[in-house]
Amino acid sequence: MKIYMYGKVVHINKNYIIIEHNGTGELIYVSDINKYKNDENIKVFIHEYDNEYFKTTYGFSSFKELIVFEDLISIQGIGPKTALSVLSTGWQSIVKYVAEADIDKLTKIPYLSTRCARQLIFEFQPKYEKFVQKMKIQTTNESDSNEYSVADNAKSELNENLKNLEKSLKILGFKQKQINLAVNKIGDFSDLEKAVEQAIKLIADAGKDATI
Repeated sequence: MKIYMYGKVVHINKNYIIIEHNGTGELIYVSDINKYKNDENIKVFIHEYDNEYFKTTYGFSSFKELIVFEDLISIQGIGPKTALSVLSTGWQSIVKYVAEADIDKLTKIPYLSTRCARQLIFEFQPKYEKFVQKMKIQTTNESDSNEYSVADNAKSELNENLKNLEKSLKILGFKQKQINLAVNKIGDFSDLEKAVEQAIKLIADAGKDATI
């Protein structure tokens, strides 16, 4: 299972890019082509969507955007193309609207029906509330670091990142034994995105020893 790939952007269209990866051209649909430039070497997180008729690859500039995309397509009535269109609003905005149960702003997003918006709130409001709260705490700490104990905050953040790492790996389909193996070898959880990448590499390197 691919999580991301490195490559050089060789073509940009109105809703997809083509990157050269290991000597082949990969066509990847993206939510915002303005994030990409021709001849630029990039790292893109991917979701490969298969059905009986075709296989399509969707790309994202960050792991968090990928997770929001996968949350969106888990809702009945939201397919990958619709989810990609919704993400053009910005994944941060989607998280904020769902966390605040702002049905009015959600339903103003093109292609997102009222029913799907309500289901998004029902399924993911608690998850996104925690994320928004965490971002607020981080912003507050940056603006006034003397207001809180740095050591306590760091410990709390690391514990939260560890939980989020385990959740992310479960979402990606890894088994608990594989997750435990990776977590026990990772020394730094401060950057969730990098920790996920490191965990995936550790699991891949472990091979059969990490499976049940």
